[in-house]
Amino acid sequence: MRRKKNLSKKILLSLSIIMMIFASLSVCFASSNLKTLEKQITVDYKMADDSYSKINKSLVENKTYYELENVDRKDNLKTLTMDYEVIDTKETATNNLEKVIKMFSPTKDIEHDGYVGTITRDNSSLKINIKDSYKEEYKVYLQKTYNNVSSNELNDIPKEIKQNGTTYYLVNPVWNIAETEMVANNEVPVKYNGTMYYEGVKTRTIITSYTATVKYTGILEKQVPDTTTFTMKYKEVKQYKYVVPAIVGTTGIIFVSGIIFLKIKNAKVYNLKDGEYKLVKKVHINKNKLFIDLTPVNFQTRAYKIVLSKSLYKAIKGKTITFKYFDKKNTYKVENKELEIIV
Repeated sequence: MRRKKNLSKKILLSLSIIMMIFASLSVCFASSNLKTLEKQITVDYKMADDSYSKINKSLVENKTYYELENVDRKDNLKTLTMDYEVIDTKETATNNLEKVIKMFSPTKDIEHDGYVGTITRDNSSLKINIKDSYKEEYKVYLQKTYNNVSSNELNDIPKEIKQNGTTYYLVNPVWNIAETEMVANNEVPVKYNGTMYYEGVKTRTIITSYTATVKYTGILEKQVPDTTTFTMKYKEVKQYKYVVPAIVGTTGIIFVSGIIFLKIKNAKVYNLKDGEYKLVKKVHINKNKLFIDLTPVNFQTRAYKIVLSKSLYKAIKGKTITFKYFDKKNTYKVENKELEIIV
């Protein structure tokens, strides 16, 4: 009979342990089914850093408490444009328009002060100017004809002639007999035809090279930050206290199948305002991580007082705790139950 009682106790104890396992499993399953929340804001790019520092680290919506899990940042761009013009210059040995224009490419790819784009050649802007040249002299000729003159003397023939700014000099007079008469049985010339050859000197310019210019025009573009979009992802935080009912055996012995506490608040955070510390929130501090996020969701001073629970203080006395304030982190050694800090 005694052996049966001992066996019954063992069976009840085993059942109690099994119930504790199932209770724990049910709690874990429930905690994995947490809600998520997504918020999005778009701000001016210049205000992005300031706006980021003001993102709420926690919030309550529809009676559900959420804590910030992740922030994605996306900078949105806008396009700026500018009119752009450039003159291209080339040296050429010809002033033929068709040949010269082909020396210039139809388009140009441009990068200027962050702007980029393609500009196009303006054919109507082509100009060709003399670059290198020299002067040279050359001979020019002129001739005058005289018909049926009575004498082949040069007395009445001009020795030089000025024409269009050039002076021509007589260099070769040529006479031909135009008419004769018989005098004493001799044929005597009485009329002459004459051709007078003159020679002059002119100066001309010899061009050895030209300078050709053409204009390119177009619109360049540049992308610059305009706005910034923050996408905040929040996750529900459960702050429940689960109590699994006890199993009472027939022997009168009570076996507690399980008591599970999730994130029990074990510290109070006060902020110094108007000369006194005011409670701003209660938090749970993990004894193994020793970390508190003091980043405010609204205006607060930088003076805080942290009051630890008795059990937490006893567990972490002499250890170092880390406080986070925006992107800044400070560490303090736990010497007292109350910690006054400046972040």
